Amino acid sequence: MVNMGIYYTYIYLNPLKPGRYSYGDYVTFMYEPFYVGKGSKDQIYSHLRENKSRTCNNHKFSTIQKIRRNETTPIVFKVADSLNENCSFCFEKYLISLIGRNDLHQGPLSNHTDGGEGGKGIVLSEEAKRKISVANKGKKMSKEFCKNQSDRLKSKNPAFGRIWVYKNSANKLIKSKNLDDYLKAGWVKGLRKETTDKTKHLGIKNGAYGKVWIYNKDLDKMIYIKKDELESYISQGWIKGMKPGIMKKSEDYKNKLSESRKGNNNPVRKAKTRIELQIYMCAL
Repeated sequence: MVNMGIYYTYIYLNPLKPGRYSYGDYVTFMYEPFYVGKGSKDQIYSHLRENKSRTCNNHKFSTIQKIRRNETTPIVFKVADSLNENCSFCFEKYLISLIGRNDLHQGPLSNHTDGGEGGKGIVLSEEAKRKISVANKGKKMSKEFCKNQSDRLKSKNPAFGRIWVYKNSANKLIKSKNLDDYLKAGWVKGLRKETTDKTKHLGIKNGAYGKVWIYNKDLDKMIYIKKDELESYISQGWIKGMKPGIMKKSEDYKNKLSESRKGNNNPVRKAKTRIELQIYMCAL
């Protein structure tokens, strides 16, 4: 049985180039493919968020921009889902070799590698670490590089160039350049004192804040009290904490939970089906 995984292999198709694109005996697309990748979570859509300064693949980026200029978007979907990482790498390499890379004049894909790379799990040898250390020792970043890094990080900070002001019971985050206008209108620089006091004690919003469980063996009873009442209850024979074994699951509950996760009873397995090609690739 193939284990469920969190990785997948995906493909990008160009809606501006419809047709019948067949590769091998079993793979056919109704639009021309131009990129194959592997990922997890929302990695599949990361290429749509790239800009010219952040992309490492100009061919792929320019293709996506051309599609957008024609008021449409690339067709994106997962070719194989719920794979482990090795299977997703194998499937990525298989599709790239089957369809072909454009830079090698083998096919339409904008991929610059044969796939299966990925930095996860790479362990550097001591010799490699030493060489990297020697190569970078004594190096200083240029002022221009430091400034560019600083500007890049500032642009990602939503609070950069802004400042808090308050008036009556309202707080407002404004642009620093507008501060004088707000001060003239009666606003005050900073946060209201009530707001800063509350942020020091966020626990008060928690229903369990300042409370504790106690139990009494003789009464076989457990109650929830305020901490400042604890000493008086302790003097009456109560014990701090929850009744021993209260959180222990019954054997019947454990058995039912175990059965629900086996075979066809598992809702996850019911929802996820496999195609023969995925099983074949994972068996490699």
